[in-house]
Order: sequence, then structure tokens, then C-alpha cells
Amino acid sequence: MADSQWWSKDTIAVVTGSNKGLGFAIAQGLALKGVTTILTSRDEQRGLAALNSLKKDQKINPETLHFHVLDVRSPSSIQNFAKWIETKFNGVDILVNNAGISRNDHLGNPTVESSKDVISTNYYGTRMVIECLLPFLRSQSPHGSRITNVSSATSRMDSLRNQAVVQKISNIDKLSVKTLYKVAEEFIEDVEHGQLREKGWSGIFGAYDYCLSKLLINAYSRAMAWNLPKQGCKIFVNCMCPGLTSTDMSRNNGHSAQAGAETAIWLALLPASESTTGRFFSNKQDVGFDHIPLYLEKGTSSVLLDEFNECSRTAMPPLYPVFLEMY
Repeated sequence: MADSQWWSKDTIAVVTGSNKGLGFAIAQGLALKGVTTILTSRDEQRGLAALNSLKKDQKINPETLHFHVLDVRSPSSIQNFAKWIETKFNGVDILVNNAGISRNDHLGNPTVESSKDVISTNYYGTRMVIECLLPFLRSQSPHGSRITNVSSATSRMDSLRNQAVVQKISNIDKLSVKTLYKVAEEFIEDVEHGQLREKGWSGIFGAYDYCLSKLLINAYSRAMAWNLPKQGCKIFVNCMCPGLTSTDMSRNNGHSAQAGAETAIWLALLPASESTTGRFFSNKQDVGFDHIPLYLEKGTSSVLLDEFNECSRTAMPPLYPVFLEMY
């Protein structure tokens, strides 16, 4: 039990997309535990408003709260953020990648533009943040460091009927960013030709691009968890699902953001002796990547899967080819 509370105000946590909703709740939860917490947002005004809101909480030491602008879709913004981290804190112990989007205006009928937007933010943006901050993660600390990627139950592997893609992202020995790039390209090509349903892409609730973006970040997380220990890095990399959480993305349906944040906070603060890596968690349970329950409440998942199957039968309209810029 000696390391059960390994953190202190000297522990540095970064939470992306934390000006509202789930990200705000995660940042709030970490700050309440006494961790020095850095909120980020691409909108400076909203980010500062969130920071000031937390500083009014008498249970939080305001000196442990910080904010910096961060647009995960902008390489220059990420680089500037990383330089600021190095200068001001000289290291990070906890990175929670929460920033992400869903294009609810294109459910069932994603366009190349909407798919490009979602994948660039949720996968490429998250990856860039990780890779820019990786040199500053305190991987040699006795407690190690942690990367927690907010994912989704819609990324469950058993909903992906494209077996060629399943094989590509399941083979951990050969999994690489190049492989994931090719998977993203293949997806965009099928969007262009209106063949997502025919090619067996996952489309729970019709959110094809969102599902793919989370599948990619799951695969990337597994690859990182597999390779980092070989380089002598003590970094615990895991994914988590907050469940249906009442945020803008869910149109304010579901449980509270505080309830959705619990698993991310728990993962971030687990002692090294109890931590694992390369896994997927929901409701503080390791549920794996293949059969992620859409909800842990008994009797709900079958109803939701019926809705998913209905969405999958939706005909896809013809789309126009647009080059997907990758960075």
C-alpha cells in the first residue's frame, strides 16, 4: 500500500479538450486529488473560463491549475504547447487525450469532408500530441507515467466486418503507423465510392468515421504499449470508454460528465504495482478491445446493437473524391 497514493502537487497532468464536458470533469477530478492539472482548449476564451471556474472551487488549490491553448489539429499549436511544457514543468506524468469530435450531421452518410475532419482530429491529432509530448513523459520515474486515450464502445472490433482490416490492426507484431495510415486511406476511398456498408466498415449508430477514428487510436495505443517497454520506457498506455455521457457530442443524453470521467481518473492515478498497459477499460473494468459492452447495464446492449444493425442497412449515397491530407 506504500505507493497507493503516489501522486502529489508535483505530479503534472495534461487533459486535452478540457474546457467543457468530459474533459473538464476529468481535469476537475484530477485537480481535486491534488494533482497539478493543465487544461487545454483550442478556444482560449473558453479555456480560461473553464480554468477560472475550477479556481473558484474551494476544494482545489488554485496554484495547481494551469491553462494553455492547444489545437490538436495544428502541428504548430502542438509544438508550441510541448515547448511550453518543457520550459514551465520540465516533464509530464499523466496525459489524458480527450479532445475529439463527432459529426452528428452526417450519421449514416459520412462525406469525405466529415470523415477527414473526424479522423484528423480524433486519430492524427491525438497521435501528434502523444508523439510531441513523449520526450517529456517521465518514463524513468519509479511510478512511471500514464497515457490514457478516451475512446468509445463504438470501436469494438466485433462490429468490424472487413476481415482484411481486422487482420491488419490485430497483428501486434506488424502493427505500425504506416499500416494505420493505409487503413485510413482505404476507408476514405470507400467513402468516396459509397461502399462503407458493402466493405464491412463499422458503423454503430451510423457514425462510420467516428468508429474508424477510435479503432485507429485503439490500435495505435496497443502498438505503443507493445513497443515502449522494449525501449526501457515505463509508460502505461490504455484506452477507456466513458459510457454514454451527457455532453455536446451525445446531445446531452446519458449519465453525468463526472460519472463518465471516473474511469479516466482512476486509470491516471493507479499505482504502478496495479497498472497494466495496452488494454481497454470501461467502468473501471478491463473489457478488452473485441467485445466492448456498449453499456454495462444489464439488458441494454442488445437494444443498442439492434439500432446499430438498422443503421448499417442504410444505403450510402454517391460521394465525391477528395484527397485526405495526412499529417
